[in-house]
Amino acid sequence: MKKIIIWGTGVKAKRLYNYLNFDEVEILGFTDNSGDDDKKLWNGCKYLPRCEALKCDYDYIVIASAAYCEITAQLIVEGIDENKIIQADNVQFMIPDTLYFFDKVVTDQEKYKIFTDISLYSCVIV
Repeated sequence: MKKIIIWGTGVKAKRLYNYLNFDEVEILGFTDNSGDDDKKLWNGCKYLPRCEALKCDYDYIVIASAAYCEITAQLIVEGIDENKIIQADNVQFMIPDTLYFFDKVVTDQEKYKIFTDISLYSCVIV
């Protein structure tokens, strides 16, 4: 079971939620750069302020935002290992078990398993 933090609290995060494989993933919470410590999310999902989220014991941060490049750069500058970052808005599923990270291909079956019905996911996130 992989523990994840979803970076994003809007429509893309909501859509991403529907395409997670809950047999393989536990969501620790959702976060963003808003600075709103009391943010309320849909269906009782847990919101974590950014500084609290980054202190969690997580396997991956899954970015569900159109600003995935900026957020990725921010996380790397803050010392987050790029292998723990999944750019969900930029995920291409043309090759099984393959994710694209910026301009490089990453083959990682463990990362890939957190998603379900990938072909549908890649169609609805724009």
